Amino acid sequence: MVPEIVSQAMSAKWAKGSSGPSGDEVANMIPTQNMAVRRLTPTECARLQGFPDDYLDIIHRGKPAADGNKYKALGNSFATTVVAWIGRQIEKAVEGGL
Repeated sequence: MVPEIVSQAMSAKWAKGSSGPSGDEVANMIPTQNMAVRRLTPTECARLQGFPDDYLDIIHRGKPAADGNKYKALGNSFATTVVAWIGRQIEKAVEGGL
């Protein structure tokens, strides 16, 4: 699949019905220098979910838990703000006599 920025550049440069760009021309349009994806740390992920910074300070078999396990635990958890919102909605429904 061609990224949207590349497809926009291709449609602007080459009119409909033409043969389009060559592979080298497309490759030259895609910025590749200094492109690196930074992965969020487990602590950053915990913060996004509403947990305190020390939430993932877990000792497993005498050692700090591996980052992979922390990511998995966060992926299986719920954001605290969402749980609080659901709780308020349930409370409103109960008070309303539903």
